[in-house]
Amino acid sequence: MKATKFFKPYNADKYNLTATGRGVYIIKKGEKYVYVGLSYTDVKRTLYRHFQKWTDKRTEFTKKAQVYERVTYDGENRNLFTIKVVFCKTEQETTLLEYLLIKKLKPRDNTLKNSMYDAFDITKTVEKFNNASQWQPDNEEAPF
Repeated sequence: MKATKFFKPYNADKYNLTATGRGVYIIKKGEKYVYVGLSYTDVKRTLYRHFQKWTDKRTEFTKKAQVYERVTYDGENRNLFTIKVVFCKTEQETTLLEYLLIKKLKPRDNTLKNSMYDAFDITKTVEKFNNASQWQPDNEEAPF
């Protein structure tokens, strides 16, 4: 895993995160953790959606079939927020890290994910993660 330090998401309306890939992101407002999320493909795109107007383009059928938490901070002062991104190698690593961060940090706006993870049996994921031979932790920070 490679992690960034906490940083401002924008600088003069330009994205400060340049790297992308699979990962978990943490959003803080001041000193309070407000959201923890993940992306299996493009963490930059997913993260910055939280600071834009979020248009839901799913059909009525898929809205009923899937439950998603749509959290946006559009309209709030972007300078109050800081973000941190942890890039992961596998989907299992990403899911496990998000679960652990939500349980540890208890972010304000993760209400749906908190209840979802309460009912989720993480032990199988942890076992699979621990037995994965491709997982080699990195302690270096990712450039952004």
